Amino acid sequence: DEVVGDAHFGDWGFQMGLLIIACSDENADWAAVAAGEPADGRLESLDLAVLDRLYPYAAGKAKQDAEYRDRARKATAELQSGNPGHRALWERFVVVSRAALEREYAALGVNFDLWNGESDADPYIAGMVQDLEAKGLLIPDQGAKIVRVAKDGDKRELPPLLVVSSEGSAMYGTTDLATVLQRRETFDPHLALYLVDQRQADHFEQVFRAAYLAGYAEDGALEHIGFGTMNG
Repeated sequence: DEVVGDAHFGDWGFQMGLLIIACSDENADWAAVAAGEPADGRLESLDLAVLDRLYPYAAGKAKQDAEYRDRARKATAELQSGNPGHRALWERFVVVSRAALEREYAALGVNFDLWNGESDADPYIAGMVQDLEAKGLLIPDQGAKIVRVAKDGDKRELPPLLVVSSEGSAMYGTTDLATVLQRRETFDPHLALYLVDQRQADHFEQVFRAAYLAGYAEDGALEHIGFGTMNG
C-alpha cells in the first residue's frame, strides 16, 4: 500500500480567535498588528512560551466570560474572512507552533509527507457548504447551519454536526469535513486513519457520518484510532 502521512494542524478555528484577542489584550504592539498596522518586527517577541501561557488562560476565561467568548468568535470569523491584521498574527502563530512541532517530532524520529493544517481546507469550504445545501443536508438552526447525523437505532443521541456558526465562521467539524473532500480531490485515498485521542470519538463519528451522507467518502473509508489522552 502507498501510505501518506498528514500532520493536520489545528490552525483555523476558535482556538485562533482566542489567541488573537489574548495577544491583543496582552501587548500594545501585537494589538496594533491585529488592528492592521504593519508588523515591522513587532511580533518577534511573540514566541512559543507566550502561546503556551496565553492559550490556557484564554480558553479558561472563554468558558466563564460570555463577552470574551463572543469576542473570540468574532475574531475567528474575521480571520477566516481575510482580515489582514488577524492574518498577520495568525501567520506568526503558525510559524512558531510548526517549528516547535517539527523539532519535537524529529526527536521521536517522526516525519510527515504533508504538513497541512485546517487552514489548507479553507478553499474547499464555500463550495462544500453550497453542495451540502443543494443536497438538502444543511439545516438552519438558531442562526447556525447544521447537518443532522443521528440514526435510528443509535444507543445514545449523537448531536448534529455544526458546519457554519451563527457568526458565519467555519468550525472544527467544518474543516474536518472539508479535509475529507480535499483529500478525495487531491489523492483519493481508499482508507483514512485518524490517530487522535479518544476524547474526539463523538466528533469524528459526526464528521464521518456527514461525509458518508454527502458522498465525500465510501462507507467504512474513514476510521478513528483513539489512543487515550495526552497529559502534561
